[in-house]
Amino acid sequence: MSRIKAILFDFGDVLTDHGVTRDLLRAYDRQLGWPEGTLHDRLYRSPWWEQVSLGQISETAYFYGAVGDVVPLLPQALEVLRYGCFALEPLRPEMVDLVQALARRYRLGLVSNASPSLRQQLIRWPHLLNLFEAVVISAEVGLRKPDPRIYRLALRRLYLAPEEALFVDDKARNVEGALALGMEGIVFTSPAQLRADLAARGLWEEG
Repeated sequence: MSRIKAILFDFGDVLTDHGVTRDLLRAYDRQLGWPEGTLHDRLYRSPWWEQVSLGQISETAYFYGAVGDVVPLLPQALEVLRYGCFALEPLRPEMVDLVQALARRYRLGLVSNASPSLRQQLIRWPHLLNLFEAVVISAEVGLRKPDPRIYRLALRRLYLAPEEALFVDDKARNVEGALALGMEGIVFTSPAQLRADLAARGLWEEG
């Protein structure tokens, strides 16, 4: 019998559809004549992103450091680039349904590498936010996945041991960080795949 008492989720590209952001940034790359992925990398794979998601710099400093030079070239993109992906990305309806169903059987947590504005975005979705007993945002705690300390913090807030929790993330390295601590883990690719993986572990039943 499974010892799992809680399921912890990543946020971006698990509960939301990050493809919306990728597609928009690709369109801006084309307008600028830049290689595809340039803006996405500057926003989300740069030292600026690491610093803002650790709470080390303000979101304004992050914005101007990462893409400030783009604003005169793409003034129509200002609001999109300034407020980041979570202001754009829709929740995945299938994931909301799944999380709501899981909340009836398990305790839930959220562990996200994100800037401080994620908290405000979550407040806009109380039907989702209220399902999570523990919400750990990297910029608020100064820790990023896959640092084991961020998983330990989430577990402490739930009063659980690592072997009592399962972690879901779209990035393999973050799941590996949870596994190294003794948690179970699933690399997310789609809602259907997640349901199947949970069912294989005896944690989900269709219907």
